[in-house]
Amino acid sequence: MASFGTALPTSGTDENTIRAGLIRHIMLSGCDNVLVHAKGVQIQGAWITDVLDLQGCESPLDLALMHCHICEQPNLLGARLGSVMLPGCAVPGLDAHRLKVKRGLLLNKGFKASGAVDLSSVIIGGALECSGGRFDGALNCDAMTVGADVFLIDGFAARGLVNLRGAQISGNLQCSGAKFQGDLDYEGMTVGGGMFWQDAPKPLDVFDLTDAYVGALRDDVGSWKECIPVLNGFRYDRIISEMTVRERLDWLAEKFEMPIVAAVQIDGEPLPWLSKQGDEKFDPQPYSQLAATLRAQGNASGAARVLVAREERLRRMGYLRAQAGLGPKDAAAVWTSLLAMIKRPFDWAFGLVFGYGHQPARALVLVTAIWAFCFALYGAAYDARQMAPNSDVVLTSEEWGEALKGCENVKMDGCEMPLHLWVGKGDLKPMPTSVDYETFSRGLYALDLFVPLDALGQENAWAPSKDRGALGWWAYYLRWAVQMSGWVITAVAAAALTGVIGRKE
Repeated sequence: MASFGTALPTSGTDENTIRAGLIRHIMLSGCDNVLVHAKGVQIQGAWITDVLDLQGCESPLDLALMHCHICEQPNLLGARLGSVMLPGCAVPGLDAHRLKVKRGLLLNKGFKASGAVDLSSVIIGGALECSGGRFDGALNCDAMTVGADVFLIDGFAARGLVNLRGAQISGNLQCSGAKFQGDLDYEGMTVGGGMFWQDAPKPLDVFDLTDAYVGALRDDVGSWKECIPVLNGFRYDRIISEMTVRERLDWLAEKFEMPIVAAVQIDGEPLPWLSKQGDEKFDPQPYSQLAATLRAQGNASGAARVLVAREERLRRMGYLRAQAGLGPKDAAAVWTSLLAMIKRPFDWAFGLVFGYGHQPARALVLVTAIWAFCFALYGAAYDARQMAPNSDVVLTSEEWGEALKGCENVKMDGCEMPLHLWVGKGDLKPMPTSVDYETFSRGLYALDLFVPLDALGQENAWAPSKDRGALGWWAYYLRWAVQMSGWVITAVAAAALTGVIGRKE
């Protein structure tokens, strides 16, 4: 039976008196015995003292109480109505668990609830409109189903928990400009349209989006500041925002992570070398989600940056977990820790040079630096004539033998390097065997030394003379390091480009 209580006349007019009588008649007779207007029950400015009890009531019509003061918590548990409109009403709370409305539920335009509002498991064929509403207690929308949009805007304020856990919203979730002073629990929520999270004032503590899904994420940097987002399993198809990739990475860096618990602790604290290292577990899914969305929207370079950041955190977490697992007389843990320590510098180098396989073009920077170094070193060695032809035919020729006689000790002042005499210097004419020999090119020699194919002929034609000066000595021994780096960088780059190593999404 519907129990509306008594309406307090606002102006003493006959109309208000009739309205109060109608409400009392509804209270005494029940919904079945009252002829209700085709638009439903519409009351404005009433003061309702008794319980508004519509539990289990079924009607295709609307219930509209506008700017009313309701002294007792309304009971709409399990009711089936056309729509429920309470704009501007003041209530001590609201129990609308399992309420079902065909059109909409309006708790807006100055609606105020001093206690909890329970909208759990409600089914709304249209929109949930809470714009301008004030909720001093918890707003519980657990497992709610809304066929259109949810509006928490235009001065919406909530002092307690706002719970949309498991909510199913077909349209948009509008939260721009809303004021939240408690936590937000959106775990498992599904929004077919967009979630608008913009211009959100402070304060806000935890924003739980665990396993939530939204069609589009519309947000800004300021709304995430001083907020701890819980993003494990959070999914979205597209991003509509002015946030940069760097700002996105900062956003992900602030997400909540579970701590790593050290196997050995002293007075409840981890060992000194494990403390103050940000020792926490790491969930890579939010990074993978962001990278996939950026790539789908055509930002491949941004996606690669996100994946590099993910790999950095993953490898760091692996190292910290290996150290945290150390325990007394645990040989396996010691071995795992040792392997992690050995692996760490290789991980660092792989990330620096190749971006963990996601940015293999990074290697071009190192390759260019190595080439420039070799260009300068071997060019200077040749200019100082501390290079020699690398040909058995030339080195055993009579002309080269004559060039070697230029000075017994080439390190003495006034001595001529054999290469000076062979290729000619000043007024000296070049020896015939040098005229048609492979011309030295410092640029090609540097490239031929690094690329492990010897395809340019320079390395086969020329070699540094380690005993003819400091430049020749350094050039002689450093060529092995250059050649080894060439083999390693080329092989790893090829593997990264083909996806053999590194994480390809």
